[in-house]
Amino acid sequence: MSIKPEFPLRAFDSEDNNEELFANEEELVCTLEWFDSTDADETIQVTDSKGRPVRLKIKQLQIIICEIET
Repeated sequence: MSIKPEFPLRAFDSEDNNEELFANEEELVCTLEWFDSTDADETIQVTDSKGRPVRLKIKQLQIIICEIET
């Protein structure tokens, strides 16, 4: 059973030390239109409001996976 993350979600880019907060799913998909947190080349780490790592996959503005990493 997957555990849903609690908003706001925090996206931190370790490459340029940039951080962005997303209050809801709409903000998330509009900014990260194509995103896969499991991609080895991805420099963005996503956590929820409790600091838990989030597994996130977005394709063409649709959330495919959004759950707490276990």
